[in-house]
Amino acid sequence: MRMIYIGRRYFSFFLVPFVLLSNLLFVNESSPQLADKVIIVDAGHGGVDTGANRPGIVEKDINLAVALQLKTILNHNGAKVILSRQTDIELSTECDDEKVKGRYHRDLAARVELAEESDADIFISIHANAVGNAKRHGAEVFYYAKSEQGKLLANAIQTELHTITHTP
Repeated sequence: MRMIYIGRRYFSFFLVPFVLLSNLLFVNESSPQLADKVIIVDAGHGGVDTGANRPGIVEKDINLAVALQLKTILNHNGAKVILSRQTDIELSTECDDEKVKGRYHRDLAARVELAEESDADIFISIHANAVGNAKRHGAEVFYYAKSEQGKLLANAIQTELHTITHTP
């Protein structure tokens, strides 16, 4: 597992889906620290953008299933959750910036707009990446390099994922 710093206005976390689906999440039964927090859960890809795929499996479907499950867990713990998508759609049509060209770039820009306009406390982007090298495995946690709170949350997530998955 590795932590990666990103230099954007928002931060995101890329989580291993099976960790969330098995309900082994860093949020415990009573989490008062989540009360009144606004959390965006971004189900990566969608629509014509399948993300990674294997025979009979596409990343966008896994991401959406995990995002919906995560929303349920976070809502149960008092957070207000905004989903980037609730069905298999792309977000390119949601982009308000006419300067952004191309469906892929407009889709990404729409996700950034959602993060910026919502004034969310946390932005979580779910991805189930695939790598052709079997030596590369585990979870990646990304966060905004200028956010000390983002770094603390990323460290907590990384530690929990390391504990659960037993990966270095």
